[in-house]
Amino acid sequence: MIYVDEVRDYTGLTKLRYKKWCHIWTDGPIEELHEFAAKLGLKRSWFQDKKRFPHYDTIPYRRALALKMGATFIPLREWYERRRRGEI
Repeated sequence: MIYVDEVRDYTGLTKLRYKKWCHIWTDGPIEELHEFAAKLGLKRSWFQDKKRFPHYDTIPYRRALALKMGATFIPLREWYERRRRGEI
């Protein structure tokens, strides 16, 4: 399954052009995430291969598109908690 969390404002914390973004990730095969991200127009080079949380960052427009394409919203903290309990 593909997930997205809430959009957060990183103004003052980043020098990047975009100041608001969220995360997109999967609890399934990582290739599933790459395929989904490609359909959203995300570049593979944007993938963040974090050991505990491999993900892409994405802007609000693409988040909305991801939800239309079937991604599931879950707050990141809730996902971490559910994963810790073995529910995901």
